Amino acid sequence: MRPDKKLFILAISLFLLNGCFLNRAGLAPALYAPTITIEPEYVCPGEPATVSWDLNLLKSNTNCRRPFGGYESIISCRYYSDCPADAINCTDGACSRCRNDLLRDRTECGYPPTAGCYPNFGFSLESSPPGAIAPPVTSVTDPQDITGERTFTPTATTTVTLTGGYLDVPSGTSGEYTSGDFSARVAVVDDLGYTVPQTVEFYCTPSGWGWQWIDLGEMANASSRMELATFTNRSNFDINAQREEWARPIRIPARGSSPAFAGPMNGRIFVTIPADQLIGRGLPSCPGTVIGNPYPDIDVALRLVCPAD
Repeated sequence: MRPDKKLFILAISLFLLNGCFLNRAGLAPALYAPTITIEPEYVCPGEPATVSWDLNLLKSNTNCRRPFGGYESIISCRYYSDCPADAINCTDGACSRCRNDLLRDRTECGYPPTAGCYPNFGFSLESSPPGAIAPPVTSVTDPQDITGERTFTPTATTTVTLTGGYLDVPSGTSGEYTSGDFSARVAVVDDLGYTVPQTVEFYCTPSGWGWQWIDLGEMANASSRMELATFTNRSNFDINAQREEWARPIRIPARGSSPAFAGPMNGRIFVTIPADQLIGRGLPSCPGTVIGNPYPDIDVALRLVCPAD
């Protein structure tokens, strides 16, 4: 398994809006899972970050007051002339008398008839510390905001959580979003630095074994000003670490650090355990997906800094 592409393990939670939802007892699990991200996840003081969300709600004709283009059932058509006189158009092979330029029709009327409507929902973005996002995103019910983004400038490390749920029960779902990963964090890094732990897992396949590399560009969803200051071996054994473009690795002792990789957050670093640290362990075996006698994972830490102006 390759290392996480993100440098921070997100603290994640979902809460329902009190008083707004139906009794969930006996209802089926919710079908939809919102996503929320912050780009970048690491910024220097005074730099902006953008929080983006997607509620991942699905349209259904069962969510529409007038589900089939305003008719009792779908009226098939090839041309507009095939439709009743009150039809607006023939879209996706079905007649519709809904006007797609009106928000009410988009939310209450299946337009086109095969597209359906979003379920009724409500959500807010809550930040910790409070007030990080201004103006706040609260009590949103507009289907045009199923996806969206907001740019803000954090003054301290900030967590943004998507809080909300269904205002009534869509067909086959409960009155809440699925529990899961609905918050994200952005860290403000100064010239004193920010330490990010990383576990480089041992991998094993029938064709061989080893440790995955650390891709600084993929790992660090960080400001372009961010730099790597020190690379620390958090393991209880020595390791070899090597830049992709270097001919020879450097040895970092157990619990030791090195400034050798200091500089921009790009390129790849390969880490391995020296042979003299593996004496007595025997060789790993990789029959299929089962690892026999695996070598240990390697724990490291990267110290990120924003250079002082």
